[in-house]
Amino acid sequence: MTFTTNAVTQVLESLVEEKGRDYVYPPAAESIACYYSEEDGAPSCIVGHVIAKLEPELFHALYVRERKAQLGSASADEVLKYPVEFGRAEDDFDDMTSIYDNPPLDDSNPKHNRLARALSVAQSIQDGGRTWGAALEGYRRVLAGEDEWLVRREFGV
Repeated sequence: MTFTTNAVTQVLESLVEEKGRDYVYPPAAESIACYYSEEDGAPSCIVGHVIAKLEPELFHALYVRERKAQLGSASADEVLKYPVEFGRAEDDFDDMTSIYDNPPLDDSNPKHNRLARALSVAQSIQDGGRTWGAALEGYRRVLAGEDEWLVRREFGV
């Protein structure tokens, strides 16, 4: 499935409505790795919820990578544009196994790149301890054409 701006926006809006604009994602344990799933297989972060609702197979692949292979995932824009793989160790590129080959966004499509950047900004705002309402605002601003780095700077992420 290819993600569309409308579908992603609808899911984000419903998540913010469900959790509340002032919801703050509890920070993960002191880890520099990014995890989109909980240990029980439920989505954790804002982008994890979006992926779980729109592309359950991709979410499952991320869960397998994160929890079964004990590897963190890449940033939101990379997860949505490239196949999900894992090896015996994160730096073991000779033994990589692809577990999801159909990324929902096409790296050569400018609209897809903007959508990926907007989701990455939402994720960064959330990870910076801001509310999901702020994450949605940052997402919308990047989609509308504002410079991603200026939006990040305004939110302090």
